[in-house]
Amino acid sequence: MENSVLIFPFCLTWGKKYMYQVYIDKPSYFEPDMAGEFKELEKAEEFAEKQKAEDSEVTYTIEETNGCVNSYGEQITTVVKRG
Repeated sequence: MENSVLIFPFCLTWGKKYMYQVYIDKPSYFEPDMAGEFKELEKAEEFAEKQKAEDSEVTYTIEETNGCVNSYGEQITTVVKRG
């Protein structure tokens, strides 16, 4: 165990309290921009679809998080939907 690094998740919230983050991307963007956070997946999907309808070049990613972070302090997320 000498000279080894342990990586473990750390949760700031208990229970199933999820947030959904919508990232919008265009070919001209350097990296996707977070456009909003929502408590409900349906609201996040509605927002993302509206952005895509306004501009055909837009792609989106919806990520789910519950506040857990890894040992580096980076938020642990799961991709729920892309469009």
